Amino acid sequence: MAGILSSEGKEELMEKLLTSSQVSENDTGLLRAKCLSEYQDKEFAKTFIWNHPQAFSSSDGYMYFNDLSDTDSIALSFVLDIISELNKEEAGETQHKCSDKFVSVRELRLIESHLTMSGMQRVCNSLINEHSLVSELTIGGTLMIEGSVTDTGVASLCEALQHASCKLTTLNLWENITDTGVASLCEALQHPSCKLTTLNLLSDKITDTGATSLSEALQHSSCKLTTLSLKHNKITDTGVASLCEGLQHSSCNLTTLDLSYNKITDTGVSSLCEALQHPSCKLTTLNQCGTEITDTGVASLCEALQHPSCKLTTLDLRGNEITDTGVASQREALQNPNCTLTSLNILSTFGISE
Repeated sequence: MAGILSSEGKEELMEKLLTSSQVSENDTGLLRAKCLSEYQDKEFAKTFIWNHPQAFSSSDGYMYFNDLSDTDSIALSFVLDIISELNKEEAGETQHKCSDKFVSVRELRLIESHLTMSGMQRVCNSLINEHSLVSELTIGGTLMIEGSVTDTGVASLCEALQHASCKLTTLNLWENITDTGVASLCEALQHPSCKLTTLNLLSDKITDTGATSLSEALQHSSCKLTTLSLKHNKITDTGVASLCEGLQHSSCNLTTLDLSYNKITDTGVSSLCEALQHPSCKLTTLNQCGTEITDTGVASLCEALQHPSCKLTTLDLRGNEITDTGVASQREALQNPNCTLTSLNILSTFGISE
């Protein structure tokens, strides 16, 4: 479609097409991105995006693309680079018209995309642009065409995270990430230029090996992570024990840990309780929904909650095997003056009477 309009002097018609209701209803920005990329007029693209920032993103800087291919990544990268150019102009003395309308992209979501290493590299090249302001990236659904390539794509992302110009502080990776990909991420986390503070790895493929890699990264002085979610993986008590070694290290900055829907029993809880009582442990939020905790594990947690060094303020134990006995233990702990807990959720557990 853009090829028909690529002759000089068609800007007005192009703008009318890009802002038509038909385009708005049929896509979430990808068709517009393709048109601008094929049109190859950067000045027109800058003017259009400046005047119509919500053609690609929301009013608060959220950009979403679904079912992205490697070819589509060319268009996405083009738009991201144009936005970076506009960021540069806005930051400097040069002012574009209608500056009150422009909102830069701060969050990028690529859902159910089919990107190989080449596609990921294009996106990453835009993210390391000196003037990119994207600080949150979500890649969900099927990240790569083949599962074996997934971790290679993550490796490309990790190279970007280690770049001085990359401003990502939050990374959400859903599905198809294995322990190999985690190892690459951990290498990036230990790099001085990596700015990640929040990492969400909802994968269903990460095991105790990945947990051990993360523990080592958390102990590194350059790691800035404060929030780690490993929800819906295959981590067992062994992996929890490894993570707890990291939690007790003086360099660990983690304050929020989500281990929901892993294969964790009371043995793993015992390791967590030991960490919670350590003076160097900074955890304030712990989520263990849908694991295999019983009243025995709750008793261990209650002992930790009453320890002077325990800093937990939020604890979520929904979906575990807790009965009235566990609830009674919690009540007793909450009455202890050393207990700092302000939020406790144990609803939807088994064996609790009304």
